[in-house]
Formats: sequence, structure tokens, C-alpha cells
Amino acid sequence: MPKTTSIKYVSQVAMLLNKYFRKNNCSIYSQLKSSGGTDILIVNNKTKKIVRINVYYSTAGRSNSEYNYSCWFSNFINKYEEGITDFYIFISYNEKENIKELVLCYNDDDIKFLNKSKLKKSDKTDKFFYYKFNSPTEVYIDRGFLHLSKEERDHSKYVLKKRIKDIYSFLS
Repeated sequence: MPKTTSIKYVSQVAMLLNKYFRKNNCSIYSQLKSSGGTDILIVNNKTKKIVRINVYYSTAGRSNSEYNYSCWFSNFINKYEEGITDFYIFISYNEKENIKELVLCYNDDDIKFLNKSKLKKSDKTDKFFYYKFNSPTEVYIDRGFLHLSKEERDHSKYVLKKRIKDIYSFLS
């Protein structure tokens, strides 16, 4: 799976996760392998269980649609291998535009939604996908998914804050 994330963004996500997990007897380890692999490991020091996380970054920009901001990511579903990682975290922000960070978290089963991505004029998988949002908690997937209903495109439930319990239960 190709990596498009620098150590800066991996470290930023590791610090966010540390805020949630340091109180729960967990350790966070971040690393960056240019050839792919796991970016972050969370270890439950009590149960010795491990969560593997891959991080993907995109710069958010202003949008001229009904949403204020948008960001895009490369669709890696054609290179997806089940079981390589436990969670995928997508992070996007733009310091120059003063856009707050958007952090979404998908487990290994959730990420298969990328299979539904389609080009407008054919059934081929789109090479990219967009998120559009007004706030970091109101998020819709857009490009490649316009054939889905608005409810199906609502990815607000994947905001990291709402997924912390899922990650912790994986460690229990």
C-alpha cells in the first residue's frame, strides 16, 4: 500500500491518540516506513494487545459548494490487503487557511467502502475521493461517491473522537 504521509503528520496523529490512551495504561509508538507498513502502534501494557494504524494526510482547502472546506485523498483500494492494519486514519488541515483539522478513523472492514467509488461516466473505480465539510464533525464523502444517497455519504460517524471506544475495545 503506497504511503503519502510524512513523519510530521504521523507524529501529530500519535499525539492526538496519546491524549486518549495514556490514561488507559497504553503506550503509543510512531514510525514511518517509506515502503509502507504500520505508522503507529498502540500497545495495551496490561493485556499486551496491539493496534496497528496507518495514517494518510491531505491539505484541506476552501470549497465553493454548500460545504466550506474540502480535501482529497488517493484511492488505494486496488492495492488494499486485508489484515495489514487494524485502523486507517485520514487527517487533513490547512494552517494558512486556518482550517481546523479533520481526523477520520476507519477499521479494516470500514475501509472497504472505497470499493463503491465510481467515476461519473463509467463504472471504473475513481483514483481519488473527496471529503467536504463545514466543521470537523460534519463530514461527507463526495467525489467518487455521488451515486450514493446523502445518508450513505455521511461519514461523520468516522470522526476520530467517536471511534476511540472502538480502538480501545480492540485493545481489551
